[in-house]
Amino acid sequence: MKIKNKINPHYHVCMEEFKIGVDEVMDVTFKGILHATCKYLPSGDIEDRGKFEDVVI
Repeated sequence: MKIKNKINPHYHVCMEEFKIGVDEVMDVTFKGILHATCKYLPSGDIEDRGKFEDVVI
């Protein structure tokens, strides 16, 4: 089966794509990935922090 459209993961708040090599954080409650530069969570709600490829794995 061929896939026509490539799906790019993005942050639902700013609608910017997640990119390899960019700092991201993962929230504790929903296990969602957020851009470190536009996160709105208090530091206690951050489970993981690092580059996109490190946080996802």
